[in-house]
Amino acid sequence: MPSRVILSDSEGSHGQYKTITEEINMKKPERFERVYSQGALCVTQIWIDKETGVNYLYHENGYAGGLTVLLDREGKPVISRVSDSAYSD
Repeated sequence: MPSRVILSDSEGSHGQYKTITEEINMKKPERFERVYSQGALCVTQIWIDKETGVNYLYHENGYAGGLTVLLDREGKPVISRVSDSAYSD
């Protein structure tokens, strides 16, 4: 049985129970966002860390996959602008 917490009535929950995981997921948005994807069996994706703006290249083929920082022509990490509202604690 999963751990449970009771939310206080001051939050408008009126004693409703939620799992700890549900509570955590409600409070914080996803940190990573997929901004590009191509392929079906051989997949290449670009993911952005919404907290730091760092771009990652993910590639999978069959049962193998890998993730690495996406680099520009000079070998420096590609960093996207991050809005203040995109990801917050």
